[in-house]
Order: sequence, then C-alpha cells, then structure tokens
Amino acid sequence: MSAAIFDNRSMCKAVLKKEVVVMEDSPAAEEAIKEVIEGKLGWTVKMARNSDEVAAYARNKEAGIYILDNKIGNNPAEGLDALTKLKAIDENIRVVMWSAYPKYERQARKIDKNLVAYKEKGTKLKEGACRIAADFIKSLRQLIDEIQNKIKNSDDEYRNIFIELLEKEKLELERDRQKLISIELPEKEKLELERDRQKLELEQLSAKNTSATLSIPNDKKLLSDMDSNFEAYEKCQSDRDWLAKYESKYVAFVGGEQVFPEITDEQELLKFIREKYPEKSQLKLFTKVQKVVKKTSILTDEADVVIDLPSSLDIFYKFE
Repeated sequence: MSAAIFDNRSMCKAVLKKEVVVMEDSPAAEEAIKEVIEGKLGWTVKMARNSDEVAAYARNKEAGIYILDNKIGNNPAEGLDALTKLKAIDENIRVVMWSAYPKYERQARKIDKNLVAYKEKGTKLKEGACRIAADFIKSLRQLIDEIQNKIKNSDDEYRNIFIELLEKEKLELERDRQKLISIELPEKEKLELERDRQKLELEQLSAKNTSATLSIPNDKKLLSDMDSNFEAYEKCQSDRDWLAKYESKYVAFVGGEQVFPEITDEQELLKFIREKYPEKSQLKLFTKVQKVVKKTSILTDEADVVIDLPSSLDIFYKFE
C-alpha cells in the first residue's frame, strides 16, 4: 500500500473507532457526556483522571478523540497540560476543551492550532455535550475528506476500496448527526446543528466543484445568504401565530425574508420561486414547517433532480 494511506493511520483510527477519552471531574458533566455520546451515538467513552492518564491513552492508541476539562481538582490548567502532552504524542488527535474558564482559550489554541472547539461550560450540560458531539462529527467528516483526497492522489491499487469504506463512514456520521437532532433539545439548538451541516455541505461543494459544470460564484455571499435565511426562519418559528398559520405547510426564504407567504402548496411555491428568483448566485431556503422534517432536497438548474438526504430542512442551491 502507498505511503499516502499509511501516513494517515492515526487519523483513520480517529474516524473508524469512535472512542472518546474524557478528562472531567464533574459527575454531572460526565453523566451528560455519557448520555449523549454513549447513550445516543453509541460511541465508546473512556474516563481519565489527569493529564498522565490522558497521555497514556494516546500512547496506547486507544482513542483519537478527546474532551478535556481544564480545571481538575486543585490544578486550574490540567487540561492545558493534557493538551500539550497529546499534541506531542500525535498532532492529529482531535480535541475539544470544555471548561468553565474561557480565559484559557487563547492558550489552548496556541498549543493546538487545529483545536476542534473550546466550549464554555454552562448550566445546560446535555445541550453542551450535544454541541461538542456535533463539532466532532463535523471535524471527522472534514478529516475523511482530507484522507480521501490523499488516497485519490496515490497509486495504491486498493485506493477505490478505501474510498468506498470512508464514504460509508461519512454516511454513518450523518446518521449520528441525525441522532443528535432527535434529542429533546430546544428548537434553536436543533436549528444550529442543521445550519452547521448546511455550511459544511456548501464548503465541500465549493472545494469539489471547480469545473465549469458546477461552480459556486461567491462562497462568502452564499454563506451569508444561508445564515440570513436561517435566521429569518428561526425568528418566524418563535412567532406562535406564524407557526399556527404555516405548520405542515411549505414556506420559502430568499435574502433573509419570507417570499410568497400566500402560497403554501409545495409545487406551486417552487414554481413561483424559480420564476421570480432565477439568479444562479442566490441561495434559497425551502422547507415544510413542522417539528421534525425528514428530508432535504438539493435542486440544480441543470436538472430538476431531487436528492433525498436525512435532514431537518429543505434547501436548494443554484449553480452556474
């Protein structure tokens, strides 16, 4: 096998094993992490009491994903010590710092420039654990893409098999992300999880589609448009009268505003959107209003093809 694949051995383990080492001395925080990561996702959680135990896990290659509290016992920087040891052992290890002390974030990011996230620990521990899990899923999906790109550029005779296996891992990560959305979280938290997924989809499309057939003319503008549409939809969902009027009906947002509010039929609304907003650089959000929506559709100008994805919102892009 080629060196390109073996150079990413530890990275592959982080993706495939789904083992998480947690250094945490709060029983409540530990319970929240286990409830989400073990109970909901089915990943393995291993506990560490200090930075030495964290380092031992890393040396033994028992996990590639770590959640570190910073203040452990009387040491206010045990997490930073653990992070330093981890990066010395394997710089590819994925880490989230989960601490009640945000003032240490700059130091943490200086130690690990690829830190997945630095999360401030609040009172809503289960929601915090869900956000951490979502950050890891996003990071691992990006990691798979990096590995696949290296494999594609290798001359290994088994590269297609590896690529197919990693594609299956991406599907599994998407299922895991859906499990997070199914948790009883506030609607705002669910919407943020979906927004992160949509951003990742745009970033991946931008990276992959460099040919004249599929191109995104202005990535920053698309991301901005997407955010404004999500924000407008989120604001409408907080309006009880609006929810009562549109629940189980279709709505659309363009440029941060609801368009054709008088039309709620799926096909009729789609027709009017295409006619009124033909610009290929505009991002439109199209969704059926209900508490749990189960599919997303990506439509292009080149063919009216609907690709069903396990998502909570419908969104379609216009490509050149």
